[in-house]
Amino acid sequence: MVDKLFGERLKKIRMDKGLTQQDLAELLFVSRRCIGNWEASSRIPDITTIRKVADALEVDFDYFFRHGDDPAETPEVILVSNDVYYFNTQDRLLKRNIPKANVKTFINTELALEYARSKEIAVAFLELIEDAESVFSLAKELMSLNPRINVIYVSENSNHTMRALHTFCSGYMIKPFTRSKIIEQIKHLRFPVEGII
Repeated sequence: MVDKLFGERLKKIRMDKGLTQQDLAELLFVSRRCIGNWEASSRIPDITTIRKVADALEVDFDYFFRHGDDPAETPEVILVSNDVYYFNTQDRLLKRNIPKANVKTFINTELALEYARSKEIAVAFLELIEDAESVFSLAKELMSLNPRINVIYVSENSNHTMRALHTFCSGYMIKPFTRSKIIEQIKHLRFPVEGII
C-alpha cells in the first residue's frame, strides 16, 4: 500500500509541476525509466533518494506517505466496540469531533475487517473488552492491511497498557469517551492525517 501511494503521489506532483518523466529524471540524475518504474509502483527508491525527490519537487518528505493530502480523500476512521450501551454515544462523539473523516462503527470485528480490506483506514479506535486477545488480534490484522494505520485503544482501565504499547499503537484512551480525549488523540497520531479535524 505504501509503495503504491508513493508512485501515485510522485506522478501527481510531477504532473502538477508540469514536468515530464525525463525532466524529473534529469533533476535527480536517474533514467526516465527509473521514474516510470517508481510511478508504476514496480520499484520504490531508498529513503535517501526519496528525500532528494521531495527536495526536487519542493514537497515535504511525508507527502509521499501520509494520508489525506488530496482534498478528494476523506480519511477513514473506524470504531470497533461491543459496548452496546455506549456504542451510539461513541459513534456520535467521533462524528461530531472529527467531522472531516468518514466514521464507521462496528460491533462485529469481522465486518470491521471486511471494511478495512476495501478502504485504507487512517485511524481505528478499538475498545478493549474482557477478551482483549481478540482486540489485539484485530489490531494486528488491521496493521498488516495498512502498516500506517493509527490504532487507538479504548479501555475502562490501564490493565492492558503495556500490551497495547507493544503493538506500536498510536494511543491509549481511558473511558469515558470525551471530546477532549478524542481531539488529544487525533492531535498526537503516530502517522499524522492531514485534514482530519
